[in-house]
Amino acid sequence: MLKKLFSRKSPKTAQLANKPNTSPSTAPQTEETLEHWVSAIQAEHGKARTQKIAGLVDQIRQRRFTAEAARAALPENVALMVAIELELPVDDVRENQWVELVTEGFSARVRKEAASHITQSEQLDDLVKQTKGRDKSVYRILHATQERLQSEQKARQAQAVKQQAVLEAIEKLAGAPIEPMYDAKLKGLADQWRDLKVTDTDAVARFDSAHQRAQAKIDELRQQEQNVQNHEEFVGMADENRQSLIAELTDRFNQRLSEGELSESAHSDDQHLLTQIQHKWQEIEQTTRATKEESRSFQKTCTAFEVGLARFHRLLSEHGSLDQIQQKLHQTDGNSEALLHEIDDWLHEIDNILAEQKPETVKALQQALDAHQQSLAEHRQQEIQRVRAIRGQLRRCLQAVEEGSLRRASGLYHGAQEKLEGFDLKAHGGVRKQLEETTAALEQLRDWQSYAVLPKKEALIRRMSALVEQSVDPEYRAQTIREMQDEWKLLSRGLQDRQQDLWETFHDLAQKAYEPCREYFSEQKHLRDVNLERRREIIDQLSRYAESINWEQPDIKEVDRVLQVARNDWRHYSPVDRVANKTVQAEFDKIHQSIFQKMRQEQAVFRENKEAIIAKARALLDNEDIKSATDQAKALQREWKSAGMVARKDEQQLWKAFREVCDELFARRDEQISAFKADLETNRQQAEEVLTAMAELIDDADVLAQSSVFENLKSRFENIGTLPKAQYSTLTGKFRETCQAFEARCREAKAAQADQHWEALIDWVRQARFEGASAEQLADEWQKLTVPEPARSLVDAIPAWLEPSSEMNQTAMHEKTIDLEIMTGVESPQEDADIRMNLQVQHLSQGIGTQVSVAQVHQTVVDWLAIGAVPADDYRRFEARMIAARKSWLR
Repeated sequence: MLKKLFSRKSPKTAQLANKPNTSPSTAPQTEETLEHWVSAIQAEHGKARTQKIAGLVDQIRQRRFTAEAARAALPENVALMVAIELELPVDDVRENQWVELVTEGFSARVRKEAASHITQSEQLDDLVKQTKGRDKSVYRILHATQERLQSEQKARQAQAVKQQAVLEAIEKLAGAPIEPMYDAKLKGLADQWRDLKVTDTDAVARFDSAHQRAQAKIDELRQQEQNVQNHEEFVGMADENRQSLIAELTDRFNQRLSEGELSESAHSDDQHLLTQIQHKWQEIEQTTRATKEESRSFQKTCTAFEVGLARFHRLLSEHGSLDQIQQKLHQTDGNSEALLHEIDDWLHEIDNILAEQKPETVKALQQALDAHQQSLAEHRQQEIQRVRAIRGQLRRCLQAVEEGSLRRASGLYHGAQEKLEGFDLKAHGGVRKQLEETTAALEQLRDWQSYAVLPKKEALIRRMSALVEQSVDPEYRAQTIREMQDEWKLLSRGLQDRQQDLWETFHDLAQKAYEPCREYFSEQKHLRDVNLERRREIIDQLSRYAESINWEQPDIKEVDRVLQVARNDWRHYSPVDRVANKTVQAEFDKIHQSIFQKMRQEQAVFRENKEAIIAKARALLDNEDIKSATDQAKALQREWKSAGMVARKDEQQLWKAFREVCDELFARRDEQISAFKADLETNRQQAEEVLTAMAELIDDADVLAQSSVFENLKSRFENIGTLPKAQYSTLTGKFRETCQAFEARCREAKAAQADQHWEALIDWVRQARFEGASAEQLADEWQKLTVPEPARSLVDAIPAWLEPSSEMNQTAMHEKTIDLEIMTGVESPQEDADIRMNLQVQHLSQGIGTQVSVAQVHQTVVDWLAIGAVPADDYRRFEARMIAARKSWLR
C-alpha cells in the first residue's frame, strides 16, 4: 500500500514532468483586470477555482483591486469568502450560506469562520459526519458546538423532566386524600419548585393552582378536626344525658320488681314516666342524633319496660302474689305449663332491662322456674328447650324486621324453619301465632324493599350500560364495576331469587364492561411479577450489606441511609401480588429489623453520649466566666457533631434540650457583648477627642513648648482601654501618625534652633562680601556669632572676598554648588547635567563612597563660603541652590 501511495502521480504532474523546464521569469507578463479574475473564478471548478480565489485575495492585499469592487463583482458566496479571508465585516448571511462555506470554503479561515456560525442541530450532525477525518480544525469547531448544544439540550430536558415530575407530583397530591405525611410532602414539593426557578407562566399557574388545592385540603382537614373535636365534646354530653334516661327507666323497673307488687296507680305512674323519658330522648335527638346501638338499646329498654311491667301486672292480676306464683310452679300438673311458658317468656323479655344485680324477687322466681323445669321429664325438657329456641329465634327475627335488616331477618327466619322441622305447631298455639306474625312481617319487609330497590337496580343497569360505551382508565373502570356490583349485592340482600331477570341483564353488562380491563390487568400482573423480582433483589442486596457491616466500628449514618434507600426502593417497586409478597415481605422485614435493631443498640450508646454532653452544658450555666463557658459550649457543639447519629425523633428532642442550654449561654454572652460594645463606643469617642487635641498641638507656633501637654494626651490615649476592632487599626494608625508628625515638628524646631548659628554665619558672609562694612565692623559682628567649629577660618577669607571677582572663582563656586547637590542628593538644573556627570565620575575615580556624613556636608558648605570674590548676581543664584541642598540634607 505504501509503495502504491508514493508511486501514484497525477496526469498533470506527469505532463509537467515531460515539459521542458521553463523559468517563470521567461513567462509573458499580462495585466489582468478584475473582470478577468471574476470570469476565471466563475469558469473554474474544484482546486483550480480555489487557487483563483486565493490569487484574487492576494491581488486585493497588494491593493491592485479594492475589496468593495471585488465583492460587488463576485458571486454572493465567493464575495462572502473573500470578505471573511480579508477579515472584513459581513452582515445578513443566511444559514444555508454558512453551511455551504463549511465544505466549499477555499481556505481554512473561511471554513472555520463558517463552522463557528452553525447552530442548527440537524446541520451540525451532517457537517460533523462530512468533515470527520477530512478537516480536523473545522471538525473540532463543529463537534464542540454539537456537544455544547447537546449538553444544553440535556440540561433543558432534565429541567423539563424534573419540572414535569414536580408538577405531576403536586397535582397528584392535590387530588389524593389526606394522609399523615401530606403536609410534609407539599412543603417538599414547594421547595423543589422554588429551586427550579421556573419561568413558564402556564407551569407556574398549574403549580400554584395545585398548591392552592392541596393547601385548601390541609386547611379543611384542620377545620374538620376542630369541628370533630367540638362535636365530640357536645356528643359526649348528649351521650351522658341519654345514659341517664336509660338508667332512670332501669332503676324504676328494678324498683317495681323488688317491691313484688304493682298497683293500678303505680302502673299508671310508670307509663307516665316512660312517656316523659321518651319525650326527653326526642329533644336530645333534635340536637344530636344517637348511634344505632344507642337507639336500639333505648328502644329495647323502653319495650322491656312497657311490656315487662304490663305482663308483670297481668301475672299478678291473674295468678296472685309472687309467693302464690312460686307455689303454682312447684305443682307438676298440666295447668302449670301455661304459667311456666308465660313466666319464661316474661323473664326473657325483661332480661335487657334488668340490672347486673337482679332483684331478689326475680331471683326467687327464676329459681322456682328452674326447679320446676328440672322436675319435668327428659322429653318434656327437650320440648320446652326447643320451644324456647324457636320462640327466641322468631323473636330475634322479628326484631331484625323491625330494625329493617332484611338480610339478617331472612337468615334468622330460615334458622327458625329448620328448628320447626318435625315440630307440632297444633300443640303450641303460641308458637304458631308467633310464626305467622313473623312470616307476615318478613314478607311485608321483602315486598317493601323489593319495591324500593327496583328503581335503584334499574339505575345501576343504566349506569353499567353507559360504562360499556365509555372509554375510561381501566383501573377506574374496574373499580366502578366493583362498586356497582357491591351496591347490587347490598340491594339484593334478603330478596332471595326475586328480580332474577334484572340480575342477569346487569351481569351480562358487567361482563361486557370489564372486557377492556382484562388486557390491562394482564399487564399489571406482569408488572407485579417484575416488581416482586426487584424486591427479591433488594433482599439479596440488603443481606449482602448486612454481612459486610463491621458492628465493632459501624458507620451509623451510612447504615441509616442504606435502610432508608432500601425502604424507598421497596415502596417504589409496587404493586406486587399479595399472596406471593407475604413471604418476601416477611423476609425483608426480618433482615431490615435485624439491621435496624443493631443500629438502635448503637444509637442508644450515642444517645447516652449526647445526654452526657447536655449535662455538661447545663453545668456551664453556673460558670460566672461567660467567655470560658461559651468557649466550652462551642467545644461541646463540636463534640456533639462527632457524638454519633441517633434516631430522628430522639435527635430532635436531644438537640432541642441542648440548644436551649446553648441559647441561654449565648444570650448571657450577648448581654455582656452589648455592654462591652457600649464601652468600646465610649472609648472610641474619647480616643477621637484625644487625637483631635493632639493634632491641634502639631500646628502650634511654639511646638516645643507643647511637649508636656502632648505627652499627657498621649498617655490618656494609651490608657483609654479597649477600642472597637473595626476602628482599632484606623485609630491606632492615626495615633502613630500624629505622634510621628509631632515628633517631626519637634525635630524640625530643634534643628532650626541648632542651625541658627549656621544661618547667621551665611548672612554674615553675604554682608562681608557685598554690603561694604569696614573690617572693624565685620570683626565685631564675627565676635557676636556662635561660629561652628569647621568655619573658624572663614574670618581669614575676608580679604579674598573684597578683591575683584574673577571667572575662576565663579567656576569654582558653580562646581562646588553642584558638588554639594550631588552629596545631598538634590537634582541639579538640566544645563548642569554634563558638569554633574563629570563630577560624579571624578568622585568614583577618587573612591569617594555614597555614604555622606554631616561633617562632610558642613565642610563642603564652609569650602563654598570660603571661595573668593564672585559677581553678586551669580553669588545669590548659587547661594539659593546651596541653601536648598543643605536644608534638604538636614530634613
